[in-house]
Amino acid sequence: VKAVLAAADKAGKAGTLSIDEQLAAALLALEGEQWEAAGKYFQKVVDARPDDSAPIYLTWGLGLLLAEENDASVRVFRQALDRKSLPDDNPAFRIYLASALAYAGEGAEALKVIDEAIDLDKDNPRLMGRRAWILYQSKDYPKAKEAYERLLAKFGDDYETPEVRDVLREARLVLSNIEVLTGTMPAAEEWLQQVLDEYPRDVSAQNDLGYLWADQGKHLHRALRMTQYAVNQEPDNHAYRDSLGWALHRLNRNEEALEQLEKAAEEESPDGVILDHLADIYSSLGKKEEALKHWKRALDAFDKEQDADKIKATEQKIKQAGK
Repeated sequence: VKAVLAAADKAGKAGTLSIDEQLAAALLALEGEQWEAAGKYFQKVVDARPDDSAPIYLTWGLGLLLAEENDASVRVFRQALDRKSLPDDNPAFRIYLASALAYAGEGAEALKVIDEAIDLDKDNPRLMGRRAWILYQSKDYPKAKEAYERLLAKFGDDYETPEVRDVLREARLVLSNIEVLTGTMPAAEEWLQQVLDEYPRDVSAQNDLGYLWADQGKHLHRALRMTQYAVNQEPDNHAYRDSLGWALHRLNRNEEALEQLEKAAEEESPDGVILDHLADIYSSLGKKEEALKHWKRALDAFDKEQDADKIKATEQKIKQAGK
């Protein structure tokens, strides 16, 4: 990638690089996570083709957003709006900008932008759902719950529009997670059961409900079937493998659980919960040194997330293991 970009820079200085070639360089740089080069070439393309810039801004901004380059994504979508690359009544770039702002930790500004989008299309359930999600992303759980419940009340009886059903499905999944975070497990289970009533094969709901049951020691064989189904559907999903491993652990099938949790923890920066579960299973198998190593890794992950409850619980496990 760097060699191709170097060749593009050389051709650019010689004045022999066409706009299409500059776009190719921009796309290659984006794919290769060469953010500075991507920005330089995308900027040249949108400057040269202002009337056709909307799809370029979309590719550029979403590429950054998916790579968690949130501040850069904010700048791209702001420029797209400032330059009016879409008609004023098209809310698309406001939606993407609001999402990027939320991920960047700018919740208040994200709400302002999504409200501007809603003003353009007041009865759009996806925009209402995005506003609720921004509140959820900002950890304002009471307001997020209220916003999602308003969405369900407004559109719950519309069974004719597939997009509406999909928005409501997402709302119930998030509402379940809010109930988990606020410690209301029966309500969390109920939201997931509502999803499965309508979408019996929904992979996310199968996994989430199976995990909740396993974590509480309830319906363990059903929990195992549900989490196994999720892994069968998406074998590369680390969270689903964590759920399956945890269900196996609850059934005292720890060797099988270890295999799943080790796969779940293979990514470069595993989630703290996955590492904590892996350490618990090593401990159950009598592998104290491995357990301590992974609890310490989990503690580092929870420190980064500033999750006080998980930090305290993990520190207690390390202390007990050290005795």
